[in-house]
Amino acid sequence: MEIRAKTAQQPKLDKETKGDDLRPFTLDLLRALGALIEVDKSGGVDVVLPPSDGRPKLGGQSDGDFLRLAFDRPTADAHPDAQFLALGSPQADQLIQVAEGMGLATRYYVNELKWSSRVAVDFGKWKARLANGRFVPEGIDFPFACHYVLFDFVVSYISDEKREEIRTVIVDSSSLQPGNRLQQAWDKVRISPHREFVVADYDALPDLARLKTVYRRAAVLLERQIADTIVAYRRRTNRHLELENLRINTFYDDTIEELKRRADRADTDERRLSIEQKIEAGDLERRSKIADIVAKHKLRVVFTLLNAAVVTQPKVRSKVRVDNRYAATDLYMVFDPLTGEMDLPVCQVCSEATEVIHLCANGHVVCPECIVACSACKREYCLTCRTGTCAVCGKPVCSHSQVRCPVCGRITCPEDKGKCHNLE
Repeated sequence: MEIRAKTAQQPKLDKETKGDDLRPFTLDLLRALGALIEVDKSGGVDVVLPPSDGRPKLGGQSDGDFLRLAFDRPTADAHPDAQFLALGSPQADQLIQVAEGMGLATRYYVNELKWSSRVAVDFGKWKARLANGRFVPEGIDFPFACHYVLFDFVVSYISDEKREEIRTVIVDSSSLQPGNRLQQAWDKVRISPHREFVVADYDALPDLARLKTVYRRAAVLLERQIADTIVAYRRRTNRHLELENLRINTFYDDTIEELKRRADRADTDERRLSIEQKIEAGDLERRSKIADIVAKHKLRVVFTLLNAAVVTQPKVRSKVRVDNRYAATDLYMVFDPLTGEMDLPVCQVCSEATEVIHLCANGHVVCPECIVACSACKREYCLTCRTGTCAVCGKPVCSHSQVRCPVCGRITCPEDKGKCHNLE
């Protein structure tokens, strides 16, 4: 299986997907164009279009014309006058062209979130636990702007046939955590291109270097999101490959068996040699066809960035001091008004949220999977800082406890001092 990412020009989408995938994109585009939209109880969408101002007209309408749209087959069947929109349809392709030509709003704000003005960040409700030190809360709350980056990807599953779907990934640009809760609550909260809250740093957007980091993280999260789908497609393609192999091998087994019987009955050496050459040619042809169907059924997954936007949400944070006998650093406790919960701290090595954190001797906050303790002094170091390794026992040993042999130059732990000569 091969997974590739593409950020080139959006290709034509020629497979139908669920209407729920295309619906938000279409409604956001129409609103950005200034259209009046009304959704009826059956799921149909009535649209009064504004003057085109030189843009390609949707569905060939005149300025101010009325359109009725449907995003699923039952709604389209219930409204014969509705235009059915699905990926790959001419109407959907036209919408994508219009969006590419004008650019949609790339900033959204999560408005009308409320939190306690007295104490939002409650240290007692924080689920984080420090394994090798102590927390010293500062106790002062500061509202701040959390900038999520929303990515819409077109994911293509290519083997003996091609299938496509749209996947959305939301990433917190500061912590690199997935915005799953925001995505789940998208239709329940008030999100608009207009800001209705006041925080000091609402315009401090991530720079280009940070956006590249966020995009790489989004690609990782997307791979996790589609992992089960890939397993299902791989199972399906493997089954098809087995059936193709069985068909080809059965055909050539029967053919070669018949040729062998003819060779046994051949009355001249020339005739027998000719049949044996046909058998060899049949084996070569069989191997060639099997190689072709293996290549044909190889699963390739390609995802292409369709669009992106920054979604800014107010949150509240409070600084907490993290220290032990070897190091100290500051960490933020973050309260999310959307969920009413405290965000977990994030490992500075693997970028995963964790309830249990360790303080590296060099001041990094990491999860239990990314920490290594020196076998001699028991100082803990993260995988970024890396400890050395004893040449004798192979255990980790930090720079404070390393013993370098004056003869061979090898590094050992204090317990194995001098034993390095036995390795020669």
